[in-house]
Formats: sequence, C-alpha cells, structure tokens
Amino acid sequence: MHYKRQWRHKDPLKTLTPERGFERIQCIAVEHCDRDSEHACGLCNLHYTMQSNYGRTYRIVRRGESYIDSSGYVRMTVNGKMTFEHVHLAEKALGRPLPECVIVHHMNRDPSDNYTPYNLVVCPDQAYHLLIHRLMKEAGL
Repeated sequence: MHYKRQWRHKDPLKTLTPERGFERIQCIAVEHCDRDSEHACGLCNLHYTMQSNYGRTYRIVRRGESYIDSSGYVRMTVNGKMTFEHVHLAEKALGRPLPECVIVHHMNRDPSDNYTPYNLVVCPDQAYHLLIHRLMKEAGL
C-alpha cells in the first residue's frame, strides 16, 4: 500500500480519498484544468491518460502548418480555419473570397501541385468543371 502511494502521490502517507477525511486536490497538469485529481501524481484521468500514452499532458494544435489529406489535396490553416491550399491561392490571386459554387480545377490532375504556372483554373460552377474534364479526356490529356 505504501509503495503504491509513493508511486502515485510521491508520498507514502498521502491519500486522496475524500471519505477518509482527506481533501481532493486539483489536477496539477494544466493551469485551467478544473478536474479533481483522481489518478497518479496529482493528475486527473484525462491528463494521466495523455501522459501515459503520449508522454505529455498538452494537446498539439497545428497552426500555420499544411499537410496532404487522404484525397491528395494540400490542406492548410488560415486564420484558424482549415482550407484547401489551391482555394486559398485562387482567393489570393483574385483578391477576394470565392463564391460558394466556384470550383478550382488542377489542369495537370495532380491535387497537390498548386504552384506550377497555369495549373489552377477557377471554374464558375460544376458544369464548367465537368466540361473541362470531358474536353481533356477527348483531347487525350
């Protein structure tokens, strides 16, 4: 019992059981965590699980980074919101946000290639986008 208390609380005489007259302490991992410490070393269950699984008690938030999603498109964070890189580049080129129905097409059919000159085409709607695909297929491209 004393070994377990030493392991959990760094003190062999300490217990955090409220029924026995001991007060519960707040989680020490995060400054604003309002959970009571129910686990080892003064951590709440959430932070104890994070510590044991990942070796840290904080979340990693990706900001300003980009990655390639499962469809092959480059996703990035802009002003705290996830967006496609090709849509962001088209909006920067036009100088305004794109309307809802607009589609940005990759001419070389590589969804991760956003920087080759003349590769991105802004289509006004889905019908025009499908027309480009049909014409490219007929041309053998």
